[in-house]
Amino acid sequence: MRIVQRVFASLLYHRKYAGTLGIVTALFLVLGLSCLIIKDFQRSALNLFQVRLGMIDQHAANISKFPALRQIILVHETLMKNEQTIFVILLWALALIILVASTVSLIHRRSELIAYRLAGKNFTTISWQFALENVALFLLIYFVVVTLLLCLQTPFMALLERLNQRLFIDSLSTALTNLKDSPTAAGWDNLNRIFSNQVTPFNGHLLLFGGADLSSDFLTDYSQYFASILWRGGSIVFTASYLPALLYNWHISRTIFE
Repeated sequence: MRIVQRVFASLLYHRKYAGTLGIVTALFLVLGLSCLIIKDFQRSALNLFQVRLGMIDQHAANISKFPALRQIILVHETLMKNEQTIFVILLWALALIILVASTVSLIHRRSELIAYRLAGKNFTTISWQFALENVALFLLIYFVVVTLLLCLQTPFMALLERLNQRLFIDSLSTALTNLKDSPTAAGWDNLNRIFSNQVTPFNGHLLLFGGADLSSDFLTDYSQYFASILWRGGSIVFTASYLPALLYNWHISRTIFE
C-alpha cells in the first residue's frame, strides 16, 4: 500500500513529466484504436464484398475474368496491411518515447534516487517503483480516453467512417475511379452481365463499391481492441520504463555505494 502512495505522490511531484507522458499516451491510444477500427472496417467490407460475389458466382469464375473484381479485393487487403503497419509503428514509437523520457527523467532524479538508496532501498525496488509510476499513469490515461470515446462514440465512429471512405476512394486505381464516377464508363456492360441471369437487387456498382459506405453496424465487438491496446501498451510502458531504471540505478549503486 505504501508503494502505491509513493507512486502517486511521485506523479504529483513530477507533474511536467507526468503531463508530457500523459499527452503521448493519449495520442497513442486514440491513434492506435483508430487504426484497429479502420482495419476492421476494411475487413468487414472485404467480407461483405466476398459474400456478395459468392451469391452470384459460387465458383469464382468471374474473379479471373474481370480485373476490377481482383483490384477491389487488393485495395481492401492493402488498406488492412497499411493500418496494421501504422499500428506497429505506433507501438515502436511509444516504446522509443517512453525509453527516452524515462532516461531523461532518471538523470534529473539522480539525487532522489540516491536518497532512496540511503534510506535502505535496493536498486531493483527503486526501479520497480519508477516503472509502476509510468504504468499507473498509462492506466489512468487509458481509462479517461476509453470513457471519453465511449461517451463520444457516435461522432467518433462517424469520423472514422468518413476517414475510411476517403482512404478507400483515394486507394482506387484510375480505372476503378472512372467506373465509380461514371455509370456509362467502359467496362460496366461486361461487368453487369454477371447479373443478367440473377434474381438479385445487386448491380455492378453495388458489388464493387458498396463496401465504401459500410456502417459500423457491420463491425465486430471492439472490446477486444480495448483489451489488446491495454496489454500491449501497458507491457511496452513497463518494459521501456523498468529497464533504463534498472540500469541507471545499478550504475548509481556501482559508482557511489561500492
